[in-house]
Amino acid sequence: MSKQIDADSQLISEVIERIKQLSDDHSSVRAFARHIGYNEASVRNYLAGREPKMSFCVHAAAAEGVSLDWLLTGQGERLAQPAAPTEPTGEDLDARLQNQQDLINFQRAKIDELKRQVHELESVRLTEDRGMPLGRRAHKAAEQKD
Repeated sequence: MSKQIDADSQLISEVIERIKQLSDDHSSVRAFARHIGYNEASVRNYLAGREPKMSFCVHAAAAEGVSLDWLLTGQGERLAQPAAPTEPTGEDLDARLQNQQDLINFQRAKIDELKRQVHELESVRLTEDRGMPLGRRAHKAAEQKD
């Protein structure tokens, strides 16, 4: 059991050392933390020896463009190899087109709702300018909707 703990501690120390290498590529720990989208205090804890979470390692590797295999094991190339580009299929393009159409429809509905709200606010403002009491103002706005 003690040998396993020693081996685990050694592996964790090596991962932390590679994280330090990534951090050293930046002007400061703060800059590194910002770049990978993590809290500076969390990054400092990891650099000080706290066992980094897997999610942190995955996130740091992706943000830095390094191989997760290299970060965790020290094996392979440091830089991640980009995936080979694939030609989109007709289905992919149809799905993307449908998503864009759904977004356009949502935005149109939102614009219509905002226009309606602007119209209501303008009606209330005009009513206030005429000096109508609040009760009549609300009644007048309701009549204009119909």
